[in-house]
Amino acid sequence: MKTADKLGVDGVRIWDASRAALMAIMDQEYDRRDIIPEVTQIVRSSLETNIDDAKTGKICKYTGKFETMGWLKKK
Repeated sequence: MKTADKLGVDGVRIWDASRAALMAIMDQEYDRRDIIPEVTQIVRSSLETNIDDAKTGKICKYTGKFETMGWLKKK
């Protein structure tokens, strides 16, 4: 959030938009009010950049962090 403050952006809003974008892309439940189309495009682009990690399963090493941040929930 300090970086967001330095850049003069609403870090909480961007964080919520990033989380909602990821959830939407993964076909999970999200609050549509959190979506910012430009943020969704950046999140999708970032995921496409890391598609090799996703295909090989290397991205799974991040799931613990995603849970801690509240992005993912175990069923």
